[in-house]
Formats: sequence, structure tokens, C-alpha cells
Amino acid sequence: GGIVYLPRGQYQVTGTLHIPRRTVLRGEGTQLVALLWPDTEESYTLIEGTNRFGIEDLTIYGSNYAHCIAAEVGQPDSGDTFLRRVRVRADMYRGHLKFEEIDARFRAHKQLSSGGGDTVRMGGRNVEITDCDLYGSGRSLYLLRVRGARITGNTFYNGRWGWYCFDGSDGLIFEDNSIIGADLMSTGGGINCYSSAYSQNVYYAHNQLRLMHGWDREAMTSDAGYGAWFGVATEVGPDTLPLGGDDPTWNRKSDWTGAGVFVLGGRGMGQYRLIKEYDGRSVTLDRPWDVMPDADSPITITMMQRQYLFIGNEFEDVGIALQYYGTSIDHVAADNRVTRGGGFYNSGRWYRHFQPSWYCQFMGNEILEGNSYRYGPNNATVSGTSFIGTWGLQAQGGQSPLALGGVHRRNHLHNNAELRFIGVSAEHPGLRDVVAEHNIIENSDQGIYVDDGCVGVLLRDNVFHNVDHELVNERELALEREKQRAALVDQPEPIVHYSFDDLPGVNVPDLSGRGHLGIPTGAIKYEQSLSGQAPRFDGTAYYVVAGGEVLEFERITISAWVLPDTVQGRWGVVAKRAHGGVCPYVVAIRNGGVTFEGTDANGKWSYNITTKPVLTEGHWHHIAAVCEEGVGVKIYCDGELVGEKATPERLVSTGNTLTVGYENWGGLEQKPGVSGNFQGLI
Repeated sequence: GGIVYLPRGQYQVTGTLHIPRRTVLRGEGTQLVALLWPDTEESYTLIEGTNRFGIEDLTIYGSNYAHCIAAEVGQPDSGDTFLRRVRVRADMYRGHLKFEEIDARFRAHKQLSSGGGDTVRMGGRNVEITDCDLYGSGRSLYLLRVRGARITGNTFYNGRWGWYCFDGSDGLIFEDNSIIGADLMSTGGGINCYSSAYSQNVYYAHNQLRLMHGWDREAMTSDAGYGAWFGVATEVGPDTLPLGGDDPTWNRKSDWTGAGVFVLGGRGMGQYRLIKEYDGRSVTLDRPWDVMPDADSPITITMMQRQYLFIGNEFEDVGIALQYYGTSIDHVAADNRVTRGGGFYNSGRWYRHFQPSWYCQFMGNEILEGNSYRYGPNNATVSGTSFIGTWGLQAQGGQSPLALGGVHRRNHLHNNAELRFIGVSAEHPGLRDVVAEHNIIENSDQGIYVDDGCVGVLLRDNVFHNVDHELVNERELALEREKQRAALVDQPEPIVHYSFDDLPGVNVPDLSGRGHLGIPTGAIKYEQSLSGQAPRFDGTAYYVVAGGEVLEFERITISAWVLPDTVQGRWGVVAKRAHGGVCPYVVAIRNGGVTFEGTDANGKWSYNITTKPVLTEGHWHHIAAVCEEGVGVKIYCDGELVGEKATPERLVSTGNTLTVGYENWGGLEQKPGVSGNFQGLI
């Protein structure tokens, strides 16, 4: 070990520079010393080491690279690494690259991670990054299971498809940093448990995050789906938990020690413990229960994310400022500010497993400019108001609240924003026991929205200025929608009717005269079709139906002429699912067949049916779906009955957005959350 000292000058390096353990690479000054790598066809890591090394007071230039600065991560002896006053300018698209060269580098870079190669990649104990300026082509920062880390005073640039990722932290200070989207495809990032059983004790304060337009536009999200086990335990001991029912899926993590054991309902509800040891169907807890659960208490075992402090951060031009997506325990968000973005919320949810959000507090936060565009969870909302809230997104037949004990106090929503509390199911409320007090809400259509799935929401001493509806209850909205629907039932003429000839402007008029305009999202061109004009859907643009929230009925027929460019994969024609979750109807094409999907009132997809292949690409077909609640679905193609399914269940009622040429579940791989934007003519 020792210090390798570089005096003023430029130093060209070819290949990977390996830093031995107990070695510091030190320049005379950040502005005086430059390490530079020439552009090459082959990409490789520029600087790497195992552990116990540092770099300080120099600038790094690179073009085509894999990772820029990488320590060994995920090993027992990882850590004891630092960067101080280091500048990086690593742009793999620099210069006169041809289109095909840019594409080739982007595709190769994406193989390194979901956000491209890492500008900095570190983990383990005692990690320090201070006063650095780090500009790279992909993911700016990857921290894996840090144990005592201080990241302060830095500027991070997320590159093409780039983000930042803190996986499985315990003891992390992330303070006084700037994270900037350096590319039109940059997004944000977050704290997660992708490969770890737990993440805890994070201080995330006085950071600035802005210009995040790619992916889901999440400036800070907690994340990680799945879990290990859900059920009721047998013979519960003070600190032991024999698992009944299905086998636990321990294989989803290499080590579940430190994960959370949560009592979702029944006796002992609201308690959690950590896994101290586990073996097959037996779990030992880190401490005894205060109130013993019994055989009727539903318990979930999933990743633990707890005790995050978000203090005094600023967000600008983002889809979401702070989002707790799934397991989130004892978090505090205070004195944060957002401009032009979705605000701050916690959500307990079914994220491929039941994940609770308990005891989260939002205090003194501000929404300065609430008008938002392509924002919200999963970047699913085209336009609308920002929000602060707590959501218990009941799903998959869950009967216990998933959001519990939230506090919203002294927040200031300056314009176009609301407090939003969601529990989904009136029969089995997903949210319980929330306090919202001393908040100021100004210049907005709604002040506070509470749906029927919420129990125990205390609203006290909130102040409203220029707010049209101070308190909106889902029951009142549902009654109003039912009143509007009742006026439309059993009408002989179409409820909505679009033609694309002689358009007076960008919006498509509703020829039924009821005012349900087709509002384009993205640029749509028109071509001559079988009769008159038809919109050309290019896989990106689609229409949102104005007032489409009302258009849900016990009996409905949806029909369209379609000319698909491709019949492979899944592509939406008309859908009531602009974001994930339950919906009353989706009409789409799927691998040459016509598909209808609808959720029943119990949250099951009992109306789903896909026909045999009946469509051919490049040819016109007339498709129609007829759905009657409690009876079933019939699907027609070119006038012939090609599929039917009976179901006795009632349809769900949602008030979801209605779209034409879009579906939230689709694409070639037919995955949830992968947009199935239609390609062809409708």
C-alpha cells in the first residue's frame, strides 16, 4: 500500500487501471490532473479495486467504458473505499458517432445493468464519496449493502436510461447532493431491497433532484417486489413462528436474515419483528411479541425497509418526488419541496406479495407548482394535480389494512394539489388510522379526497383557500357517476362515437353529442382507410376519452375496425386500465386473437377471455366485445362469434381513465406495466 501521487499533467491510460488494496491514487488537484482513456471499440472498467482504496483530487475522462470507478461489491470484505474531490467526464457518445454506432453502444451498455454501466460502483463498510462531480453515460451511482456510508456534497448526472440505486443499506448519510438528469431519457432512482433482505437507517437530506423524464420519472422511490411467505402461523411462540400453509419461498433471496415479519390483522395487528434465524418452516424473531398473534392473525414475511429520514430535499420536473412503493415502516418526510411533479406518498400494496406501509409521517412539505404532466406512480397519469397522501391499495382478496398509522401535518399545497387517501375496498378497507391536520391547501379543484376503503381518517384544522370542493368522498363521487350512467343506460344510439373525418382541431369530437372528446396524447397522423380517415397509431401516441370515468355499465358493447401492423404480442384497442390495477374492461388484440379482460367485484379477473388467432397483420377486421354483468362476455370478429365466457360475478366499478389505442399491460412480452400501445390503424 501507499500513495501514488500524480503531479500536474495529462496521463493517458489504456486498459483497466487496477488500484491495489491500502492504496490511494492522489492528484495534485482536481483541476490540475487528468487521467484520460482514448475511445475504443471495446468497453471495459476504467478504474477498479477490491477494497481499502481511495481516489482524490483528479479528473477522469473516458469515452466507451463499462463502469468508470468500481470497487468489488457483495463480498464479506467489501468496503473501506473513498472518493474525494474527483471529477468524472465519461461520455460514450462523445464526438462524431454515426446513428448505428450510437445504437450499438447503447445496447451494449444496457447489458451491464438496467441503467447502463455505473459511473461509481461501491458497497460494504465505510464508504465515502465527498465533493465529487460525476458525469457518466448511464447509472450514476450504485451502492450495494453499505454499512456506514457518507455521500455528501456531490453532483451526480444520470445518463442515458440512467438512474441511481441504493440496495440494502444500513447506516447511510446521503446529504447535500445534486442529482441531475443529463439526458432526455434519464430518470431518478431510489432506495430498495432488490438483492437484500432489509434496508434501514437512511438519512437523505438537503439534496436537489431535477430533470427526470425517462422511465417512470421517480426521483426517489423505495422498491422491491415479492416476499417469502404469507398466511397464518400455527403454535406461535413468544419469539418463534412455525409457518403453516404453503412453503416459504426462501430461494428469492440468498439470505432472509433481517427481513420483516408483519402482523397485518387480527390479534397483534400492527406489530413487526425481524428474522433472526430461519430454517425451512421455522422462524426465530429478533425479540418477543408485545401482543401474541393467534391462529387467525394474517402474517406476511417480506423485505424490511424502515427508518428513512427525508429532510429538506428539493425536486423539480419529476414524475414523483418521494414514493414509498410497498414495505415502508417508520419513515419521516419533512420540509421537502416539489415543483412540477407528483408529490409525496406512502403505499402499502400487493407488490407480487402483501407489503405493508406503517407509521409514515409527512410534515411541513410543500408542493409549489402542482400542475403535472405524465406523472404519478409508474408515470401513468397524462395530466393532472399533484398530491400528498397515504394509500392502502387493497388487492388479491386481502382482508387486512395495508396502510396503517399515517400522519400528514403542516404541509402546504400552493396550487393544483390535494391530500389523497385511498383504501380501495369498502368491504375490506386497505387504509386505517390516518391523521391529517393543520395543512394548507390553495388554488385547487379538490382539497382532500378520501375513498370508501379508508377507516379512521381524522381531519382537523386544515385550511382551504380558493378550493372548489374542500372534502371529496368517494361515495359521493360514485353516486354522481351512477346518476350520470343511469341517464345513458338503454339508449339505442351509441354512447360514444368517433369518426376521424373533417377534424376541427387536434381533439376528435364525440358524434354522439355527449362531449366525450378523444384527446390525443402524442402526435397522431391520419391515413385513408376503408371509409374516410383513420388514425395511425405508431406505438407511442393514443387517445384519452374526456369524461371516460363515467363510462362503465352493467351491459356494454365495444366495437372497432382495426388494421394491425403486427398481431404478435398484446396491444390495446379500448381500455379502462391506464395504470395497473383492477378495471371493468379491456379490449385488445393478443397473438392474433381478440382479448377481453374485466375484474369482478371480488378483485378476480373472472371476465378474461382470449380467442383463437383470427386476425392477420396488414388487413382490416371488425372486432366487437359484448359484456353483460353476471352473464359473461361474447367476442365477435368480422361478424362471427369467435369466443364466449360465462361468469356469474358482478363487475368492478372504478372510475378509471378510458383510453383508445393504449393498454397498461402489453408489448411483445405481454407484461404488466409494459405499455401495449397499438400499432396500426383503428
